[in-house]
Amino acid sequence: MGRSDIILWVLFGLSGGIPAFAATLIGNHMLNKINANKPEAEHLKQYGWGGYEVRQRYKQLFPGDNLVRWFDLSVVVMVISFALGVRFWVHG
Repeated sequence: MGRSDIILWVLFGLSGGIPAFAATLIGNHMLNKINANKPEAEHLKQYGWGGYEVRQRYKQLFPGDNLVRWFDLSVVVMVISFALGVRFWVHG
């Protein structure tokens, strides 16, 4: 494995890791904004990417906000980066 291969793997790792980290942060932010408007007993307890319920609830409560689009974009970029990484790993 040469130096250029190592640089390529680092770039693939960053291209998948940064969107995953961004999706986690955005999901947690959406969850915190939802929970800020509710009493303690009704708080949603999903952390990480939040899931479908958090996305739908956020879209209902904040219809003009673009966080859901940024979340979706981050997940799509992460999945594409993973697929390209597997493709280049398997097929060189």
